[in-house]
Amino acid sequence: MYEDESLEFLKNDEHNEHEIKGNYYYVSYKDIEARLKTIHWRALWIIVSRGISEETVAINALIESYIDLDNKYISEDTAWRAIRVLITLGLFEVNKIKTGYRNFDILILTAAGKHFYIKKFHKNPPIPEYMQILKDHASLEHGYMIKDVKHILEETGIYKSVSMSRSANVIHLCGGKSVIPDLVCQTDDNQYYYYEVECGNHNQRDFNTKCNKLKEITTDIYIIGQNRTTVTKKLKPQVEKWIESVGKYSLWMSDVYVYLYSISDLKADKTTYFYDMESKEPICCFDKKH
Repeated sequence: MYEDESLEFLKNDEHNEHEIKGNYYYVSYKDIEARLKTIHWRALWIIVSRGISEETVAINALIESYIDLDNKYISEDTAWRAIRVLITLGLFEVNKIKTGYRNFDILILTAAGKHFYIKKFHKNPPIPEYMQILKDHASLEHGYMIKDVKHILEETGIYKSVSMSRSANVIHLCGGKSVIPDLVCQTDDNQYYYYEVECGNHNQRDFNTKCNKLKEITTDIYIIGQNRTTVTKKLKPQVEKWIESVGKYSLWMSDVYVYLYSISDLKADKTTYFYDMESKEPICCFDKKH
């Protein structure tokens, strides 16, 4: 229930004596409200009104609000504890995310959290980041992997822009087809590079289709997986089956290269596997033979 919906939710809900399961006990709405202090209300406002989903971002935003509004500093531990109270009381649930670059918690507003936000601030919650990511991607894990890869690519300083917007990244092909790279990067001299971020869940047919579309727009195919295990056991065999389906010689004649990375290797500026379409085996960054 978000900003485009009415306040009927609160009108129908505020007089009910619902029992909500916290982490260790059941509490009523009245019990919850009695336990919420100023810092908890501020944390709720900041997280929800700004659409924040990552707990670490919420902690920093809460700290900054005290500096900006009160000229007061609160510690990271104090901010973390305030948010954990909201979780314990059932105003947020936690979804743990592992991207291969970092592990972190996503805060998901519950029905109780919506109730108190609307009651206290007389506004409907805007759409949070995690819901926007789910709208565009198959899973939170995949969406946040793309976000982390975007951050890594931006940090290199090579590109003047890096887009993970599906609507902005649509590229129309011949025959009415289209392809949507996960990341589209533009350099200062208007060269474009395309990155695909893979969890390793695609079947071979879909993987081949995506690669075939990519080679229509670029000769350099960049694919990033969560970690070396996923890259080696899932993505590497898929890449090699795709190469076999097209023909290594055909790809070599077209100057097509495939760069396969784990996120950690991308961060370290290492190519996990590189297919030059000439060598019998891919060049491997962690294999001593290469």
